[in-house]
Amino acid sequence: MKFDLFGLNKVAKTIVDGIDDVHFSGEERETLKVKIAEVLAQRDLAQAYINSCDAQSKSKVQSWWRPSIAWICVAIIGLNYLIFPLWEFVEMNLNHRVLLYPKLDVDFIFPIIMGMLGLAGARSYGKQRGTTK
Repeated sequence: MKFDLFGLNKVAKTIVDGIDDVHFSGEERETLKVKIAEVLAQRDLAQAYINSCDAQSKSKVQSWWRPSIAWICVAIIGLNYLIFPLWEFVEMNLNHRVLLYPKLDVDFIFPIIMGMLGLAGARSYGKQRGTTK
């Protein structure tokens, strides 16, 4: 399944489906469909080239950004669901008072994690099938 950020695939499919409704000859219809497919293929090739250049970069920042985001997400989830509740439990039982701890907003983190895990799963699937290195 391809990721379609700007909806170009939907637009192209709508145009291709609409070509059949417009009064073109069979040859003109097929020519238009081929041209649209070529434009989409060029876009995919350009993205593949960008990905290839990105993968060859020797920049530490570029290679560390994904793991750093993952560790930040893990830290926030760990603090919110493990450390702070334990801290509250210990304070309540030892000192008979509750210290307020910061509530971290995790609503924005879960989509990031799901996206990262989904991409990692797709990469693992590709490696298993032998389609990626």
